[in-house]
Amino acid sequence: MLLQVLSRSQLVVCYKAKDVLLAGCRIQDPQVSGWLLDPEHSASCFQDLLNKHSKRPHTTPALGTKKVSQVISGLYSLHWLNMELCFKLQSQGLWELYSDMELNMISVLAETTLWIRHQSGFKTKMKHLEQEAHRAAGQIFLVTSSTQLRAVLFEKLSLHERCENKKLPKTINTQQQSTSEAALLQLQDLHPLPKIILEYRQVHKIKSTFVDGILSCMKSKNYVSSTWHQTSVVTGRISAKHPLLELSVVLNCRLCGKQLTYEPVLGK
Repeated sequence: MLLQVLSRSQLVVCYKAKDVLLAGCRIQDPQVSGWLLDPEHSASCFQDLLNKHSKRPHTTPALGTKKVSQVISGLYSLHWLNMELCFKLQSQGLWELYSDMELNMISVLAETTLWIRHQSGFKTKMKHLEQEAHRAAGQIFLVTSSTQLRAVLFEKLSLHERCENKKLPKTINTQQQSTSEAALLQLQDLHPLPKIILEYRQVHKIKSTFVDGILSCMKSKNYVSSTWHQTSVVTGRISAKHPLLELSVVLNCRLCGKQLTYEPVLGK
């Protein structure tokens, strides 16, 4: 019966609509309207929202009450609450924002999925950079090892001796030549290897910090689905978690000549 109601085109009032929304129905959500009226003190549940905007106390029917009476009472409270919140939105000049933007976002949040393209591009790029580093150094070494990299840069290539008027940073404990980003930036114009290592580290950080975390949330071989929140941030922006998609903007980098990015897929 619920599926039949939600599949119709007439207006449907539903609390937390994005959790049950189906395509094709017009909907109003008291959770969204209540948050829009007071984003800094949004209600944590339906009963709190009802008590906050009601002029008379509303209580949940006792457990012994018949289920039919509970349903009727709940539907009446939902209808009354929605009418009250809609009136407040109109009186405060927020109705157009609610109806034209926030309500339209419900269907987007309910069915948005995330696609990550060219997942193997990071591994391919890292392998390519590793081979370039070996050619530039004239030997095979572990590019993630600071000890081996230090031996190549300063013992074999003696790049520190070619630094004029530059004081290269050293490690704190052993006072050895550092292989940090600051040191490599000063050396990158003297030899191709430091620049290759910098790029390798950047790609490795993106992959390990962001991509691997997002891929762990994959629900199939092709996409991940995040948990979206429309009413959890005071500023009004949409937020997400598991994975935290706000961090995914770093994936907008070009690797292997292709644009690595993500895009929402609607209706999947």
